Amino acid sequence: THASFNLAAGNDQVLVSSAANKQIWVYGIGFTTNVAGTVSFQDEDNTAITGIMPFAANSGMAVPPSGNFSMPIWKLATDKDLEVDVVTSELDGWVDYAILSV
Repeated sequence: THASFNLAAGNDQVLVSSAANKQIWVYGIGFTTNVAGTVSFQDEDNTAITGIMPFAANSGMAVPPSGNFSMPIWKLATDKDLEVDVVTSELDGWVDYAILSV
């Protein structure tokens, strides 16, 4: 699935919702910030997926999908949503993911 997002600064913002007995596998992500700030990704229990990453104004990052669907860049625990914390800036971008039965 490919989804876009446009988020204001805030904590525990859900990017992808899981479901019972499912896992979220993230294959690619890209985003930009409008002002300097930090971004961190975690699951719904605040278990870190990334550290707190600082970004300059009008910068961002992109990790394109590799095409190897058995090797996601992030694999969340069963029944956990993918969340992001954004401090100061807006966050605009996209995420490519799958929700798999376990």
